[in-house]
Order: sequence, then C-alpha cells, then structure tokens
Amino acid sequence: MRRTRTALIYKQKSNLRAAHILLGHTKIETTVRYLGVDIKDALDLAEVIEVCIAVLRAPTTGPTAIGPNLAQAARDVLGKVLEHRTRT
Repeated sequence: MRRTRTALIYKQKSNLRAAHILLGHTKIETTVRYLGVDIKDALDLAEVIEVCIAVLRAPTTGPTAIGPNLAQAARDVLGKVLEHRTRT
C-alpha cells in the first residue's frame, strides 16, 4: 500500500523529492529503484522542475529581476511537464 500510494503521488506530481520524503529512504537512488523509474529520467525531470520553480520565485522587479520572457518560458515548460504526466 505504501508503494502504491507513493507511486501514484509521483505519477501525478512528478515530484521525486516528495516521494523520497514520504518513503523515508536515505538515498534518492533507493526511491527511484523502489518506484521502478529510470534514475536519469527522474533526476533530469526533477532538475527541470526545480529550475522552473526557482525562476518563477525570482523577483520580478529590482536589479536581480527576471524578465517576463524567462518567467513565461518557465511556465510553459512546467505546463508541458504536467501535460505529459497526465497523458502517461
């Protein structure tokens, strides 16, 4: 039951870190093996999502502000990731 619930959460949210925390594994590799996903794909996807979230959390005004094009690109990437996850 624990694996099934966590696998569903991972499939819906594509959040490897959340699955890792829920399962209580010491190593992320253990979580990847436990869920039966390809480690490279999972880590690449996690990195893309983390970068997009960091971009969207960046300031929109001031000297370190991100431009609107970069913010829109991050939203587009996250949208495509979520769209892909709902189809699979």
